[in-house]
Amino acid sequence: MVSHTIFSGKENYGDRYNQFTADGRISTGEILPGKSINITLDKAGFYRLYDPDYQWMKIVAYVFPNVEGNVILGKGQNLGN
Repeated sequence: MVSHTIFSGKENYGDRYNQFTADGRISTGEILPGKSINITLDKAGFYRLYDPDYQWMKIVAYVFPNVEGNVILGKGQNLGN
C-alpha cells in the first residue's frame, strides 16, 4: 500500500512527463494508506484532480452552478474556467 496526495490543476496536453500544473485550489497533503479524506467542490466549474506521483490516476469533475430556473450549458455562460 502507498500514500497519495491529491492536487487540482490544469492538464498539460502533450507533456507525458509533467501532465499537470497545480492551480492551488485543492491540495490534500499526504493521505496515508488505509485513510481517507473529504474534498468539497463548492465553486462551479471544472476540477481536474490528480496525484503528482501517479499522474495516470486522475479525476475530472464538473460542479454545476446553483441557479434558479433552467440552465442551458454551452450557451455563453462563462464560469471562469
